[in-house]
Amino acid sequence: MKVLSLLVLVVFTGCQASPFHANQPTSHMDTLIHSYSDFKKIVIGTIKDIAKLLLETETGQDLSARFIEGRDVVNTNMKEVQKHIPRRVHHVMGGFGMGIYGLAVTVEEWTTKTKRKLEPLAERMSPVTEKVAVQLIQGAQQVRDVVPPLVQRLVEKVGLFSQQVQARYDNFIEKFTTN
Repeated sequence: MKVLSLLVLVVFTGCQASPFHANQPTSHMDTLIHSYSDFKKIVIGTIKDIAKLLLETETGQDLSARFIEGRDVVNTNMKEVQKHIPRRVHHVMGGFGMGIYGLAVTVEEWTTKTKRKLEPLAERMSPVTEKVAVQLIQGAQQVRDVVPPLVQRLVEKVGLFSQQVQARYDNFIEKFTTN
């Protein structure tokens, strides 16, 4: 009965409340944040594409193999070192971890307060934020269009240079072993 009376009250008073957050207008600060995150996604995608191109080269594959080998050596050494660390040190390290967690919570609270304080400023700067958002997206698209050919040329030059260095190194080793 209470629910029915509440529904009747809502219908007759013309309440236009929306239960969905998506129907609410976004603030200019949120618009700027979303534009920046879109820009960041485009730049990160471009960087991943460049890394993929570099890893496809012979030099990139050699570097990747060396990094993996180095990572395995470091992991093995860290496990060995951890076996020899006293329990007190582990306890202190746990305390540092809790301290870092507390710092993260404090930073999160500060960020939330700062965002609330910056909302009015963002509202006043809405025309600028819209222009900046458009320019960020355009700049990211321009970078995405310009960078791949440059990276391809760089990969070619690095490949030639690495072949020259390899040849010089082989010559040096050959001369050194024959003398």
